[in-house]
Parts: sequence; structure tokens; C-alpha cells
Amino acid sequence: SEQVKGYGSIAEGHFVAVYAVASGVADCCIAPRAAARCFGLDFVPLALERFDLSFSPESLELPACKALLDVLNRSALRKRLECIAGYDTGHTGEVLM
Repeated sequence: SEQVKGYGSIAEGHFVAVYAVASGVADCCIAPRAAARCFGLDFVPLALERFDLSFSPESLELPACKALLDVLNRSALRKRLECIAGYDTGHTGEVLM
């Protein structure tokens, strides 16, 4: 741990952590691929993480929620997320009950 620069530091978010690496304050950090790409850093994936968007059953009937789900289901958005940030969009927009 003493040989890894920045090991004892705690960053206030992914971009702060990645900036520390990019500026030489730290040797490495844990952050998403998108953050590493913003600073031109190499990236080694450690794990896949799933994020869910939660709604109440009543909310799913609101026009705004329907519009959001419509956008999430568009293939253009999925392709962009995959290219820009390396996200797996295989289940993006699925409604799970």
C-alpha cells in the first residue's frame, strides 16, 4: 500500500479520483470506463454493475415516465451508450415487475 501513490486517499467522486490519476497525484483508482476515457486513461474492468431505475406502479402510467421509457428503448440511445461509455444495454428500457 505504501508503494501505490494515493492509496490512503479518498476521492469525492469518480471524476475527482480519475483527475488525481491523470495529474499524477495517484497511481490508480476505481472508476467507470466513461470517467477514465474523459481523461485519456487506460481502463481495466473489474466487475459489471447493474443499475435499475425504480418507479411506483402508478408512476409508470404518467406521460413523462412513458416518454422516458420510450427514449430508453430506442436503439440509437443504446448504441450511443455502448460507444461512448462502454455500457451493456442489453436490458435497457425493460420493465420488470
